[in-house]
Amino acid sequence: MALQQRRIQAFLPVTLITLMIVHRSQCQELQHNRRLGQFCTCQTQMELERQLVAVLAAACAAVSYNATFVEGGFSYWKKALQRFGQHEGSEMHQEAMAKLAAKFSAVDVRSQLSKQHEAEMKNHRAMFMKLLECVRYLLLLLQAKDDAHVGSWLKKRDYLSSEIINEIISLCGQKLLRQLLQEISEANIFALIVDEATDVSHNEQMCIAIRWVDSSYTIHEDAIGLIQLPDTKSVTLFSTIKDMLIWCSLPLSNCIGQSYDGAANMSGVRNGVQALLKKEADSHCLYVHCFAHSLNLCIKDVTQKCELLRNCMDFIFQLVQLIRFSPKRLNLFESVRKDISVSEGESGLSPSLRPLCPTRWTVRHSAISSILKNYKMLMTTLEIVRQGHDEYAAKGSGLLAKMESFETFFSLKLAYRVFSAAEQFSINLQAKDTTVSEGTRGADLLRSHYVSLRSYTAFTDFYKDVLDSSGGLTDEPVLPRCRKVPRRYDEGGETHRYASPEHRYRHAYFEVLDYAIGEIVRRFDQSDLPIVREVEFLLIDAANGKDIPEIPEAVAKYFQGTLDLACLKIQLKMLPDVITNAFAGSAIRVKKVTHVRTIVDTLN
Repeated sequence: MALQQRRIQAFLPVTLITLMIVHRSQCQELQHNRRLGQFCTCQTQMELERQLVAVLAAACAAVSYNATFVEGGFSYWKKALQRFGQHEGSEMHQEAMAKLAAKFSAVDVRSQLSKQHEAEMKNHRAMFMKLLECVRYLLLLLQAKDDAHVGSWLKKRDYLSSEIINEIISLCGQKLLRQLLQEISEANIFALIVDEATDVSHNEQMCIAIRWVDSSYTIHEDAIGLIQLPDTKSVTLFSTIKDMLIWCSLPLSNCIGQSYDGAANMSGVRNGVQALLKKEADSHCLYVHCFAHSLNLCIKDVTQKCELLRNCMDFIFQLVQLIRFSPKRLNLFESVRKDISVSEGESGLSPSLRPLCPTRWTVRHSAISSILKNYKMLMTTLEIVRQGHDEYAAKGSGLLAKMESFETFFSLKLAYRVFSAAEQFSINLQAKDTTVSEGTRGADLLRSHYVSLRSYTAFTDFYKDVLDSSGGLTDEPVLPRCRKVPRRYDEGGETHRYASPEHRYRHAYFEVLDYAIGEIVRRFDQSDLPIVREVEFLLIDAANGKDIPEIPEAVAKYFQGTLDLACLKIQLKMLPDVITNAFAGSAIRVKKVTHVRTIVDTLN
């Protein structure tokens, strides 16, 4: 009997023998069955083998209760190999073995679930990206049925090349442009805005934009083309504009306005683009020079014509270039500025040094203001710079000598007075709802302001203020040395001699203001502006209920053939009722209409 048991034990699987080895150390931990503990005290070989069977049955007891392998143990050794093989292949035994192995290996189930979840998410993302690629490809296949270009792309299978990407961008742009031109065509009338400029590669390019109003009376400005030009002659520019409008299916007869810069090839009254366009459009195309650009040209011309302002701008440019374009000198200026502010007990620092704007002249008042507020700090910085031994020491010495001159300080003060008033007007011009009447009224106010400054009283107060401000910073004002007339000019008159420095600076003061007043009158006196103002006044008068027996002659003559004047008269009489009904349900009561924007908002 013992021999048969040993033979049976020899045929036991390795996993069973392993469980037998670990049984004694884990016997107390595996408390699935109370009877398991009694086999731990067995001494004979027979009891050890029965303990092995009991151990095997104890592992299965967690899943199923079988009296043979759990309660009494297996002892029918004649059929042992057959029964053991059946039990080992059963689902119950395999599940029990897996649970027991997991118990002994101390594997964290949560970490296994986390890794499984991470693998599933990674797989899901990969499948989702493949799904997107399939959708994109299917969309291209559908698009290829309507567009031959897309079909050619699919055949090439080169969707990411520069050529294909540029073609895709071009097609998208053409699609958007077609939609935009359809809306402009439905609006019927439009205005042109054209400007040319040179890019970084020195190619002359012209931008063409359309200004139009939709059915809700909302103003739109949309660019429709950027074209490279062979030259800037007026004939070339006009031909390019005309070809662009034909390509966009926009009749030139529907163009009722045009706006360009003040260059002769654009604004010339005989051969400029605006004159050629008027001839082509039967004089229905009003030309208005941009007010903000006109003001900028006014300040530019005044600066170039007056020696005092011209030298002032040149001084500012050299000073800013010396300080700001060197990290070493800029840090020196900042440290000096902080030290002087602390020593003088100022609550805050003065504004930092600002450069001159290269294009917008009215904005230069901020650079002038920064120099005036940092005048003492700049002089201290230049004093330190000129003590160096490099090439910039000589420049610093020369700029310091200019800053110690009263003429430089006077020119800075005068330039700030002229530029600051122009900048305020420029800000108002750039408002979205600014009308032509408001622009011309603002130009008149700026001109009146300069006229008020051109008086002996205003100059005396200004000169006294400059003297008080320059105390301790600059030298006293003196007259320059009078040059002797050369002998070849002896027959002419003698050089003018000023009685005092005040007379000399008063002459320069009046010269600047005279040029400013003259340039404003010249730049804002445009031939087509009266017609635009008449239209605005006509709408405002009609909105206020004034009787309008006839359309003004200038308006009727200019828009003859474009507008139905009889229908216009009827609509103007109905305009007060339209405004009253528009605000009937609100707490707002319109007593008097003073702005065209009110009429537009009412109709909207």
